[in-house]
Amino acid sequence: MDNLLLILTFIASNKEMQCVACTRSRRMTQPSAIQTSHSRLRLLHNIPPEIAMDLINEAIAARDFKRLVDTCEQLEFDLSLYPNEAMSINEIYVPYIGGYLILNDLNSARFLYKRIPPAVTSANSELQAIWDVGIALWQRQHAEVYHAIDTFQWGSVMQPLVLALAGI
Repeated sequence: MDNLLLILTFIASNKEMQCVACTRSRRMTQPSAIQTSHSRLRLLHNIPPEIAMDLINEAIAARDFKRLVDTCEQLEFDLSLYPNEAMSINEIYVPYIGGYLILNDLNSARFLYKRIPPAVTSANSELQAIWDVGIALWQRQHAEVYHAIDTFQWGSVMQPLVLALAGI
C-alpha cells in the first residue's frame, strides 16, 4: 500500500499543506489516518514571532496540551525549513517538552531533548529544569518530580504547564 510510506511529500498552497498520500487515498471508502491528520496542517513560517508565541500561550491557557504540542511540532518543522531571524526555535523548546510530559509522551520528549543542540541545553536553565522533571518521570521517581517542580523558579509561560504537570 502506497499510503503506508514513511516518507510523505507535502505540497504547499494557499498557506495550507496537503499530504500527497491524501490525494491518492480517494480510492478508499473511508478517509485514511494520513488524510485526516495531515490535511489540516498550516504553514506557520511566515507569521510574526509574537503571533507564534500567542498560539502557544492560547493553547496553554485553554489547557489544550495536544494543540500545544501540535503547534510546537509545526513551528519546529517550519523553522527548520524556513529559518526566521525574528524568532528562534530555542524559544519553543521548554513549552514543547512540557507539553509532551503532560501528555505522558516521554519518548517524544526524550527524542526532542536529543535534537536540541547542546549549546542551547547548557545555556537555558529552564530547559534543563524541565528536563530534570522529564528524567524523574522516566525513572518513575515521583517524589523527585515534585521536588524538581517546586525548587525551580518557572517563567510565566511555564507556570501553568508546571501546575498541570503537578496535577494542580
